[in-house]
Amino acid sequence: MASATERSRGRVVSGVVLAVVAWSSLVAYGQSDMAIASLATDRGRHEPGGVAVITASVINRGNQDFDGQFVVTWRRLGVECHRVDQAVHVAAKQSKTITIDWMIPADDFVGYGIDADLVAGDAVAAKASTALDASSSWRRFPRYGFVTDYDARLTQNEIITRTALMTRLHLSAIQFYDWMEAHDEPVPRGFDGGDDRWRDWAGREIDSRVLMQRIGSVRAHGMHAMAYALVYGAAARPDGQGPRRPEWAAYRKPNQTAAATVSAHPENAEQPILHVMDMSNQAWRDHLLDRLDTSTKLLGFDGLHLDYLGPRKRYPRGGDIAIDEKAALPAFVAATRTRNPERQLAVNDVAGHLCRELANSEADIYYTEVWGRETYQALRDTILDAKKASSSPDRAVVLAAYVQKREPPAEGWISDAAARLLDAAIFANGGYHLEMGEGDEMLTNEYFPNRNLRIRPSLRESMPSYYDVLVRCQNALSFAPYGQVVDRTPEADISSPSHKLNKNAQSESIWTVAKSVAGHHDAVSLINLNGVDAEWRNASDPPITQQHVSLRYRPTLTVKSVAAFTPDDGLGRPLSLPFETATDGSITFVLPRLEYWTVLVFEGSSP
Repeated sequence: MASATERSRGRVVSGVVLAVVAWSSLVAYGQSDMAIASLATDRGRHEPGGVAVITASVINRGNQDFDGQFVVTWRRLGVECHRVDQAVHVAAKQSKTITIDWMIPADDFVGYGIDADLVAGDAVAAKASTALDASSSWRRFPRYGFVTDYDARLTQNEIITRTALMTRLHLSAIQFYDWMEAHDEPVPRGFDGGDDRWRDWAGREIDSRVLMQRIGSVRAHGMHAMAYALVYGAAARPDGQGPRRPEWAAYRKPNQTAAATVSAHPENAEQPILHVMDMSNQAWRDHLLDRLDTSTKLLGFDGLHLDYLGPRKRYPRGGDIAIDEKAALPAFVAATRTRNPERQLAVNDVAGHLCRELANSEADIYYTEVWGRETYQALRDTILDAKKASSSPDRAVVLAAYVQKREPPAEGWISDAAARLLDAAIFANGGYHLEMGEGDEMLTNEYFPNRNLRIRPSLRESMPSYYDVLVRCQNALSFAPYGQVVDRTPEADISSPSHKLNKNAQSESIWTVAKSVAGHHDAVSLINLNGVDAEWRNASDPPITQQHVSLRYRPTLTVKSVAAFTPDDGLGRPLSLPFETATDGSITFVLPRLEYWTVLVFEGSSP
């Protein structure tokens, strides 16, 4: 069998800067004329044992040719596992595209860091980093994104560019929001998978050709295409007087049959967006699933993202006993799974109302739209509550948490600091965040096409590094194939003689979140809340950077190495930290700098 090095093949190709140049992890050193403008893999999720293509764009801005080495290192957490070193020549004022094929090890559910250095002699001229998730399923690490645009004016090149940007974030599943003509009739009757156009409930044009191209594009890059569907949404009759099938409807009050008393959204509107049907009604369920089965198969979707509008008391037609949503929604999910056991499934637990029921449903992940839990600590509680409620400790938790939803800024820009702290809070606690899509858009509203707030270039530049660290550290933060990741924040023995620490996300301190995998490693996240408040929806100034953080930590294992990972340097590479071990088994060390979020990983073995 060939060695890993022999199986990797490096190729240098003249070319232009990749589409992902806007989201590069770029660090140019000193006055160097060289830069690695982009570094990316070809898929959001890779199959273990498969081949990954790593592509870099190298730019020479100087007046002299560059001759040096292009060095790429792969790491599992802080440990090097593979390296490629090849000569590279870049003419003055030119760029090159370098591609390297890497045979991925067969180990499943592993996150890797990929670090590229452009070296001339003993000097590093430029650096860039990315990451790679090698997993046979998206369920363990559901980095969830979204798309909303299916207009005929969207070109193939634009589709490719947007997919490349989402791939750079290592997204593993994409929710296709509002792709249907009507919630209960997703595609026009007679649609056969060919070219067609229709308008959604809001009047936006849907071009079937563009929709299918977008589905095919994300699937080709290792991401699952999930079709949004509302479990009880129905369009109105042509005359506007109630739903087309009132016998399947849900009513606002008991013992009702009149069209005017059908539950609708929004309630009491002259022309509601949709009417609410009884999701426990077998005929309604069969109708909707029949239509979804047909349309999603024609369009090429991998799965369904089931939504509902949140808890409310509703009644079946003519009935006086309220619909039991706690039984009806999991039953709807189970019926969906029974029809197609291989289909990917997600379901929205609005505000955590059905946490226990949906955390144990047939859905592949636990997904909740966060309402009413406004602090960073409440987000941690949301994730831990779902983990505790689930009979499967490996079930991943995804939060749809809309930053700045409460008080959108008048200037129209998303707060960089608020977005970065929000991701740090979710990722450090082992959760995932539905936030990024359409290439470089960030969600701030439950209606995904809403674009009232935009993402600044500075935030656009920082997001890939946050997702890089999420992937690099996924086996320390959320799931490890060699043992269960356990949250041990309450009992973790960690202190600092130089800085205030706390375990409850309090302002004016460093929030510590601790995890461990028995006999393998510990991980402690440090989140800087100095100079910021503890409510995650608020706009925020950047936290006050902390310098020379002295730490004492009593690990669960015999420590062999300590590495610090932070997305805030634009790279996310492991920084090896020297440490001293005391007679009581605790270790002391100094973290040079804490900006937003740093993950400390302590690798070793059982004592």
